[in-house]
Amino acid sequence: MKYLLPLLLAFTPVSLLADTTKPEVELAHFWISRGERAALQELEKAIEQRGGNFTNIEIENYDKLRALIVERLSLGYPPAITQWLGGDDMKLLHEMHAIKPLPSTWQEQPLATLLFPEVLEAISLNDQITGIPIGVHIQNVAFYSAKIYNSLKLPLPKNWSEFLEQAKIIKQAGYTPLALATEPWHLRFIFNPLLIEKLGHLGFKEFYSEEKPIAKWREGLLQAFDIFLKLKPYVDPKYAHYKWNESALLVVHNQAAMNIMGDFVKGEFIAEGKVADKDFFCAIAPGSGKIMIYGIDSFITLDNKAANLQAGQKLLFDIALNPEFQLNFNIKKGGIPILKNMDSSRLDACANQHYQAWKTSKENIFHLPDASSRLRLTFLQNTLQKAWLNNLTAEQATNELIQLVDEALAAQNSANH
Repeated sequence: MKYLLPLLLAFTPVSLLADTTKPEVELAHFWISRGERAALQELEKAIEQRGGNFTNIEIENYDKLRALIVERLSLGYPPAITQWLGGDDMKLLHEMHAIKPLPSTWQEQPLATLLFPEVLEAISLNDQITGIPIGVHIQNVAFYSAKIYNSLKLPLPKNWSEFLEQAKIIKQAGYTPLALATEPWHLRFIFNPLLIEKLGHLGFKEFYSEEKPIAKWREGLLQAFDIFLKLKPYVDPKYAHYKWNESALLVVHNQAAMNIMGDFVKGEFIAEGKVADKDFFCAIAPGSGKIMIYGIDSFITLDNKAANLQAGQKLLFDIALNPEFQLNFNIKKGGIPILKNMDSSRLDACANQHYQAWKTSKENIFHLPDASSRLRLTFLQNTLQKAWLNNLTAEQATNELIQLVDEALAAQNSANH
């Protein structure tokens, strides 16, 4: 596997650096944690077993990745494959005719018969297949230290009132009740289950609808912010600077009792040799009921004239939908496979539970708007971080969020008239 620096790539087409006799899977991505890299090694292994080369373009975050892709497009030699978010960013590349459409079949089988319908919808745009799906992640999962919960003989909490009562016991026993980083998106991950509990399933969906005001949900928002701020005494401030993966590891190191995160954090636990239902427990987060918020990992193929890179695009598409690869990759990444009818017995206890629930509970799954087009989500994240760091009251936070949304809707309506 070749690791290439973004600055070098901005000026040197990989097709000039690679062995042009082999399929070249040139992938730009922002998977840089230990668990994410372990999952990528499964991809590299599958590519090399099929006679291909893997060029790994590792970028720190999505914003920097986006800038690199746009720069290379402007210079006329985009990378062959990249991670990318949907929404406006996907539409932008489509309007630039930068995306290379993919087949609607895999080994002569229609994708509609292979993929979960939600996955197929996520990778489709204007009746074309525009992405290579690779895994599904449930984003409202609670992880618990098995040692702490077993030693204190505590049941896994079903709602936030239960957890707040448990937090007193956990703190008195000398542990940190909640592992929480103050990255804005991490604060949102813990706030979403509170919203589900206080607004209900339909209210939660409406809250994230960009076209609708949220003032009608004032009371529910006030209650959600109130619980959110009550969690603060149960978070150790010395961990506030931690990143999401560092914060989550406090659970399997038995320093913190609970962490709310996407199931991708399980990849970090697995990379440390930890085992589900032995070293840690997992369940849908308190307050969520049976609702699962999900996101989909996918890559897009960009229009590229180099024959070896085109061959690499075809190779990655073929590998990604292979059932054996789906299991190997998602076991390391922490998510669940994209394919409908798989033997999930090799998945860990958490992933198997989520996979079976996904197959049978379609009314209980919900996809948030994509990051590139979710203004409301940005308002929420900014308000959450401000409330947490600047000690706003629940009422102040609620009023500020409602005002931000109202002002945005007014500006949008004015622009449309």
